[in-house]
Amino acid sequence: MTEVIEQFSKDCAKLPGVLKSWAAYKELKQEIDDMIEILPMVEGLAKDSIRNRHWDEIIEITKEDIPYQEETFNFEQLMAAPLLKFKDDVDDISERADKELKLEKSLNNDVIAYWEDAELEIKMWKGIDSPCLLGGNI
Repeated sequence: MTEVIEQFSKDCAKLPGVLKSWAAYKELKQEIDDMIEILPMVEGLAKDSIRNRHWDEIIEITKEDIPYQEETFNFEQLMAAPLLKFKDDVDDISERADKELKLEKSLNNDVIAYWEDAELEIKMWKGIDSPCLLGGNI
């Protein structure tokens, strides 16, 4: 989609100079330029790293109800939110989500590696018949 929008931008720039003064041209050019900025943001929001909490932040920032959990959620509904107005915030949320996912995966691997070899040993303590002393490598 990015390539198509960039091609539109090139085609728009090639239009005759007379047309560039028209309001319709200016509006079209602005729409294309906005789409060039929005598409990378949308790609960032489509990543697996974006969780519900990130969407909730975007909803709070934009003050727009984005129905991200609905099966019918689509591009048009996302475009209804003023994403460009909050571009830096949305980009920060997307970047932070990527870092959080990387950290989450790393921690999960560390926890799994630790507990994979862990041994729990239950022992008797000072001659009492009930097991109560833990041992092992935990």
